[in-house]
Amino acid sequence: MDYGLFEGRLYSSIDFFVKTTKDLLQELPIPSATGFSFVTTNVGKIRNSGVEFILNSKNMVGAFQWNTSFNFATLHNEVISLGELPEIIRGNAGATAIARPGEPLFSYYGFKSEGIFQTQEAVDNSAQSATAAPGVPRWQDVDGDNRINGNDRLIIGDPFPDLTLGLSNDFAYKNFSLNIFIESVQGVDLLYWGLVDAHIANDPFRNRLAEPLLNRWTPENPTNEWPSAINTAQYQGSNVNSFTIADASFIRLKNVQLSYQIPINASTFIRTASVYLTGQNLALITDYPGYDPDVNSTGTDNIRLDRNAYPAARTFTLGVNIGF
Repeated sequence: MDYGLFEGRLYSSIDFFVKTTKDLLQELPIPSATGFSFVTTNVGKIRNSGVEFILNSKNMVGAFQWNTSFNFATLHNEVISLGELPEIIRGNAGATAIARPGEPLFSYYGFKSEGIFQTQEAVDNSAQSATAAPGVPRWQDVDGDNRINGNDRLIIGDPFPDLTLGLSNDFAYKNFSLNIFIESVQGVDLLYWGLVDAHIANDPFRNRLAEPLLNRWTPENPTNEWPSAINTAQYQGSNVNSFTIADASFIRLKNVQLSYQIPINASTFIRTASVYLTGQNLALITDYPGYDPDVNSTGTDNIRLDRNAYPAARTFTLGVNIGF
């Protein structure tokens, strides 16, 4: 639906979309006796649905002009079918994800913590009595069999954002113009490998994050926030858990550009000339513990993780545009 009001000073567009994709290429497991662990097959169906909204307004007209453009989009990703398979569990660079009908594609799949063991008595009366110790995460016993194993993994994160937003403001006065663009992503999770190294470090010399290490559980600091980071083999060997999946929602001042249109004599061979100063990635508001919540170390792979990913650089550009 498209509509305009107030003689075109306010324009809006609302779209609702549903897109179903079938015959996806998936790696299906096969018996290892064949010499292979999987076969690539066209199978499965996925549905993406959501709403896209755009609002453009001319806030001020005349010598001083101010225009605003606002947009947001929602996205609901859902696996509809995997053929004859009830689910597909995949690993990529240490991340574990699952494709299961009714859930987003390759959601993060791992153990959910119910806190930290504070005493040996609590360990002895738990499903982890054979492996745990005080300071170790108490994983949720999902199937209730009084054992913690692969059957106790849950979907604990969604790699698809619930909401993306953009806000652009354009100002103009005489020969000057200013553009400010803000972007935001809300309701998305990301596996942060810095937290994996903090909890399950390969060696004691690895560079670790200060917060989970300095504020970890100790007998003198009986916290439920961070494990002890001692004898991490007791953590069940899971890189994907409720400690390492982080909220990657953010608001970013993406771009600011100030430009000046240089007055040109109509008789010269130069038709237009302007000078501009641009700043990109100027500010970031987020609770994400890593450098940048909008990264993916696996490239275009659907299993997203931040493993030493380089953050978006803050850049400043001074330039000149000349038209002949």
